[in-house]
Amino acid sequence: MDTRVLLGLLFSGPSSAKTYHHVTQQLSWKSAKSYCRTHYTDLAKIENQAENQQVSSNVTTFAWIGLSRDPWTWSDGSIGSFRHWLVNEPDNKESVQFCSVFLNGAMADTHCTHKKQLICMGRKRIRIRIKIHSNFDLTNQEMKDNILLQMAASLASTGNKGFNLSWSVPPTKLEPEDLNHDNK
Repeated sequence: MDTRVLLGLLFSGPSSAKTYHHVTQQLSWKSAKSYCRTHYTDLAKIENQAENQQVSSNVTTFAWIGLSRDPWTWSDGSIGSFRHWLVNEPDNKESVQFCSVFLNGAMADTHCTHKKQLICMGRKRIRIRIKIHSNFDLTNQEMKDNILLQMAASLASTGNKGFNLSWSVPPTKLEPEDLNHDNK
């Protein structure tokens, strides 16, 4: 049996403090949110002055954060009260500025479709694709759990700590002959 399996491997550090990642790729706010949720946890959420300073130290150009409106909420749905707006911001110029960017410790509203760099938060997710050739039934949850336990033990024995392993099996690709059942 030839089964292709995508194994998602998420490394996370021992600290519960927020970690921020400046991504220089230029995306719209919506695409930035999707990117951060795929590769990290979400767009940056800045809840106090200490986090504001932490993000400020790594960003030298306007970059997306997870704040959007109406009303102003973070991309995880929370409201929060910390806002450090630039002077005369938010101004909702032309009544179309619904997303927030960050620079030098301050926020500003702008068009959500503009392409900007982004600030993600959370630990980096690392996905590894492996192809398994096996006679085992990899649809059996107990079998998959046992394989993950063995892989976790192997990673732990090399000094890796604070990670999660999970399975993700891509959809089966149907061949043209599988789609036409009338030609038998």
